[in-house]
Amino acid sequence: MAILGQVEDRYLLTGTPVMNRPIELFNLLRAVGHPLGDDYVDFGKRYCAGFKDTYGWDFSGASNLEELKARTEGTILARRKEEVLDLPPKLRTTLDVELDRARYRAMTEELVHLAREQYEQNGGNVRWNELLPVFSKLRHAIAKDKAKHTAALVEDTLAGGEKAIVFTNFTAVADMLQKHFGDAAVRLTGETGQAARQEAVDRFQEDPAVKVSIGNLLAAGTGITLTAATQVFFNDLDWVPANHLQAEDRAYRIGQQKMVNVYYVTAPGTLDDVVWGVLERKLAVLEALDYTKRGAEGAETGRVNEEVLERLLRDFEVPLDPTSEAGGTDS
Repeated sequence: MAILGQVEDRYLLTGTPVMNRPIELFNLLRAVGHPLGDDYVDFGKRYCAGFKDTYGWDFSGASNLEELKARTEGTILARRKEEVLDLPPKLRTTLDVELDRARYRAMTEELVHLAREQYEQNGGNVRWNELLPVFSKLRHAIAKDKAKHTAALVEDTLAGGEKAIVFTNFTAVADMLQKHFGDAAVRLTGETGQAARQEAVDRFQEDPAVKVSIGNLLAAGTGITLTAATQVFFNDLDWVPANHLQAEDRAYRIGQQKMVNVYYVTAPGTLDDVVWGVLERKLAVLEALDYTKRGAEGAETGRVNEEVLERLLRDFEVPLDPTSEAGGTDS
């Protein structure tokens, strides 16, 4: 929770002032009249590793974070949930699953083909954003392949008498999980109406026969309480770390009496490595701008470490443009 206030009686209340990268702080600072909110380009160049290319200004990075934090600390009052609530621990774990390597290699052919095309057209560089459509297709395919593994992991949880939440970015995965768990599951996606949404939450919270909540990461990741669950699973990964953090806290909030276990199901050696690398770098930026802590450490760039993707494509000798970054969210 953060409160921003600067001049007269201007105050903003937000749970997450920075979701993804420092440029998101600019409009908040402008709204409360902070001097750093006066010039968008100056802010972007100084604190977002801004640079100009043929597409215009790119402010997707991060730089001079210690200075940014120091200049805004008097404006932002932040409190961690742990500081104001008496909650049990929350444990975050990655669970690696093996996918069919031959099938995955076949799935990467389209990515490689597009990368080669972009490489030839752009004089030796490949921009991340130009690969996003294929990234999305690969993420979708990997998420579907992981769904059966996630279902088995959730079954182990249910055998122990616990309730579970499963998040995914993809409707097809939600369909697969719903079919697997049947009447023991409720479902919350962007297509769920408000009345049905509340009914699903109430059933999960109150009905012992309902063991699993299946949710779209964005539609079910905010605004609801699912403290009947002590186990949270992410079948697939989003590009925005704050989306994951908010989704985790559907179970980890007021009313939770037990330790919450959060599991990220990942497939090493696939595009999951790339997305996880993006999340780690962006999380480092959020940690550096954590106004509940003293000092800001590391994370002087919000851009992904392209070495991860280069390892996946090195056999094809397709270099990447280090000034571009993957981003965005699938529905």
